Amino acid sequence: VLNLEKLADALPGVVFHVGAITEMSQKLLSLGNRDNVRLYPAMRIETARGLLRECDFYLDINRGNEVLNALEEAFLQNMLILAFSQTLHNPRFVSPTCIFEESELEEMISFLEDAVRDASYRRGLIQNQRDFCMAASKEDYKALLGKGAGDEAKEGA
Repeated sequence: VLNLEKLADALPGVVFHVGAITEMSQKLLSLGNRDNVRLYPAMRIETARGLLRECDFYLDINRGNEVLNALEEAFLQNMLILAFSQTLHNPRFVSPTCIFEESELEEMISFLEDAVRDASYRRGLIQNQRDFCMAASKEDYKALLGKGAGDEAKEGA
């Protein structure tokens, strides 16, 4: 997990949940003694789903394979997704403003600090992420359906 130790050190107020469907390396397990790192080795699917519902951010910083369509699920849960270009699994769900080079760790930390501190800013970033992915909201569908029904009524009059 790229730079997890440095991220945890720099952001002591942020709790990092790290799950794996298999066992974890000793190096990763050693980070579990930190106050802001929670590890879930051999994680159950229900636990993963719960974390995706509860967390505000998804950091795509694992060099291994993506599991359980985690990025898509994080996107659907309106989590702000950040990644390093070296670990990015599915760029379709990540706004380019939230993709950092491994050498830009300090920039990622600063970005995260701002997003954690300011909920309005975070909501704007999530909207940018959705716009980038061309995701339609419930309101978009209502407006479209409302407009279509209104147009039909006008044509029939």
